[in-house]
Amino acid sequence: MAAKREPKTPQASEQAPGGPTPPRLRLKLSELRDVTRELARVYRAMKSEQMPLERGKALTYVLSVLARILEGGMLDRRVAEIEKELAKWDATNASRT
Repeated sequence: MAAKREPKTPQASEQAPGGPTPPRLRLKLSELRDVTRELARVYRAMKSEQMPLERGKALTYVLSVLARILEGGMLDRRVAEIEKELAKWDATNASRT
């Protein structure tokens, strides 16, 4: 049975001037559905007054920018696939004429 790891505590050099640094939050935000899920979580937290409105607005803005970046990447990949298929189609039909 593996021993349970203790959470790493920040070193003195890593601590903020006002005290220890809070643990880093690592969220998977590499896909559009991940960003959408996090946006929904932020919305629910603001709606239930568990998150200050200003913080929620800032997170929403950053998540919206990230969503646009991911959408752009998706569109780039889809256009590249279409162009590849079109090139195949052109090559096939050019040999027929």
